[in-house]
Amino acid sequence: MAIPLAGVSIPMKNQASREPVRCALVGLGRIGSILEEDPLREKPATHAGAIQAHPDCKLVAGCDRDGDRCAAFAVRWKVAAIYRDLRTMLGESQPDLLHIATPPEHHLEAVRCAVAQRVPVVVCEKPLAPTRAEAMKLVSLARRGGVRVMVNHERRFCVDWRHVRSVIQEKPLGDLESIRATLYMGEHRRAGEMLLDDGTHLIDALRFITGGEFKRIRAWGDARKRGGTLWAAFTLAGIPGVLEVGGGRDHFVFEAELSFARGRVRVGNGVFEQWESRPSPHYRGARSLALREDLKFPVTGYFANMVSAAVGLVRDPKAPIESKATDGLAAVSIIEKILGAIQKT
Repeated sequence: MAIPLAGVSIPMKNQASREPVRCALVGLGRIGSILEEDPLREKPATHAGAIQAHPDCKLVAGCDRDGDRCAAFAVRWKVAAIYRDLRTMLGESQPDLLHIATPPEHHLEAVRCAVAQRVPVVVCEKPLAPTRAEAMKLVSLARRGGVRVMVNHERRFCVDWRHVRSVIQEKPLGDLESIRATLYMGEHRRAGEMLLDDGTHLIDALRFITGGEFKRIRAWGDARKRGGTLWAAFTLAGIPGVLEVGGGRDHFVFEAELSFARGRVRVGNGVFEQWESRPSPHYRGARSLALREDLKFPVTGYFANMVSAAVGLVRDPKAPIESKATDGLAAVSIIEKILGAIQKT
């Protein structure tokens, strides 16, 4: 069930939304469909799962080059219209909303097909493209073609990350003083690959919660070595920060720790902690941080709220896009700056 969020267009059941939003999906793999079978993940956990769970959506077609994936998808989601060619699928199914869950090197061509077939709204997986140059082409193509592209930077739709944004804006803990972000997403992967594949989420989330841009980027480490680690220092909305991306660990970490004048917040995959300044139980005349035990977010609504926002774009062509193609371009651009800064050290 979608969780209403301020600033996100979530359609209501009214006269204007009697007809279902026709959704098609290209890329029937992990994030498109398969992760829905993971019993430990918050549901919905995929594009297909979120479409099927939304009361205003109808999953009308799926497309993938892999025949086995097509067959499994048809059975899992009870979708008869399965294609191996995207242009054919779009021409025959005429969707209102296209979800692109292919690898990033295929995103530009998929958007080109959407423009040719006059699909009004596209949800594109991250990263927007494998390079800044290609991301710029995609943004320009979508703008000229009249297609509204929303990037699935899903933390923008999570209640926990949105809460952190409100803490920064409303200042119940005082001013934000520093940022530390950490990404470990594969023991034997290259740090540069992790930065593009998964770090795009972290970079976009930091831009989202602070409302700022990365500046004064410096970086060092080994982005190409399997299991290597890279670090980047930066300012974001004038706040100093550091990012660590590394392999060599047998566990996943995706989180940001934000230090405030009167507290601290830790937010990430499977973790949320808000610590607030209190008189210290350990030192007379001093203050320590105490954990807010009452503040938890067991359900984030990440995929459900993303699809609700996409439906809102279909229902209202003038509705603002929460996660724009230009946000996807910004994330890829920052990643290239970090990798470029490493090469100069």
